[in-house]
Amino acid sequence: MPRFVLHISLIVFLLQGASIYAQSDTTTSLINKEVRLIKHDGTEYVGTLLSDDGREVLINSKSVGKIYIPKHELKVIRSLETESETEKSTEKDEQKEEDIPDTSSVNVEQPKVFKYDNYISTKYIQTDNALPLRKGESFIKFSPFTYEGQLRLTDNWSAGVMGSYIGAPIIVKTKYSFPFSEKACLSLDAAYGTFAFATWTTNGIRDGAGLLTSTFTAGDRLKNFSIKVGYGFAHNLIIDQWGWNNPGVDSEIISSHMEYIQFGMAAVGGMVKLNEKNTFVFDGGIVLLDGGEIGAMAGAASRFGPSPRHQFQLGGSFLFFSTFPVPLPLFNVSYTFVFLERNP
Repeated sequence: MPRFVLHISLIVFLLQGASIYAQSDTTTSLINKEVRLIKHDGTEYVGTLLSDDGREVLINSKSVGKIYIPKHELKVIRSLETESETEKSTEKDEQKEEDIPDTSSVNVEQPKVFKYDNYISTKYIQTDNALPLRKGESFIKFSPFTYEGQLRLTDNWSAGVMGSYIGAPIIVKTKYSFPFSEKACLSLDAAYGTFAFATWTTNGIRDGAGLLTSTFTAGDRLKNFSIKVGYGFAHNLIIDQWGWNNPGVDSEIISSHMEYIQFGMAAVGGMVKLNEKNTFVFDGGIVLLDGGEIGAMAGAASRFGPSPRHQFQLGGSFLFFSTFPVPLPLFNVSYTFVFLERNP
């Protein structure tokens, strides 16, 4: 198996601002009060209204913490205290009309909405951050040459599999997260790949590689930055001499030896949510093999989609090798299907 390079190098990204409609300040009296915000797409947030500058509001929501929402995206800003008073008034009216059957709850369903603002909050282009998969964030990702799936096992533990349509190597991976706060998280990650299912190598399970890493992520689900460091190893069967029972037809290995390679790696990655349907992602890193060879990758992409369930990614990366003078360009094109749940 040829020496390979595991993704990644640093790319600087620009935060893209979004123009916002100016609106009059109609919520000053609700500052520091419990409110319900309803967006035009049906998404609801309940929490404490912290500020309103006329263009956007800041709410400390019970579901995702502090979040800024442009006012032109809001359909309703309602005080929970007002809702409570309305409910009490309704109860009094119902008590006065006890002889009228209550049919208000018959065949009436509450509208179901997608709760999260970002359903692919743990994945950059190639690398993962430290944030745990939430309920409804399991996914499967397809690109022209590879595929990947990740499954949430518990609140902080997830597992996944990666593979390629060419040669069919299989990589299994797992991650356990340790959230410190809403803005900081650490994870321990492990992965191992084997050519046991390969179709173009005679070595099979005797070729493979493993990687142990630790990742620190700062930020929330909409905007975050990660640093990853780790140690890896690879084992590779080297055939020294072939033998031929029937020249040109049957062959056998006369002598061989196992080669072991160790390497260290460091990577960074980040994302920023530009608007409801677009997210900018990047990642990059460097790998140093024990023989002195250096490999690196850097890339950036835009993630977008018609709905939280269907997400497309389009961008590019460059591969760098110390033994090859010209960077190799790669396209980052993929489709991700998210197994999301309504009101998760």
